[in-house]
Amino acid sequence: MKLNLLAAALFLALAVFGQSAFGQNAIPESKKKLIAEVVTLTKMEEQFGKIVNEMMAEMEKTYPRMIDDIVDANPDLTPELRSEIKSTAGKSYVSFSKRLRERLAAEFDYSAYIKEAIYPLYDKFFTEDDLKALAAF
Repeated sequence: MKLNLLAAALFLALAVFGQSAFGQNAIPESKKKLIAEVVTLTKMEEQFGKIVNEMMAEMEKTYPRMIDDIVDANPDLTPELRSEIKSTAGKSYVSFSKRLRERLAAEFDYSAYIKEAIYPLYDKFFTEDDLKALAAF
């Protein structure tokens, strides 16, 4: 559990600060191996899929409530139109969410993303000693 939390925290922190890490020089092979070890130990590729699914599932719950609030705040809508919008928007979002998750699972290459985006971040923000400590943790 600790490892999953660590992986999620590292992923989110690095994603936020990630843009400045791109365009760096090549990562030394020894450091690349350490990064690969940390990525493997934290099951990062698996975690990406889980994080996306959990976020989308949570949005399936909150999106209809948000639409309800927006619709209810509009005094120009008739009760019938409010009901129709609420019903349609919720169903549409659930359908969209399902299709998006299926498409991401089928088409998004998490492994390539990790190598292209996460490796440079780990290279920039962690020394080899840091990576060794993370792997030992």
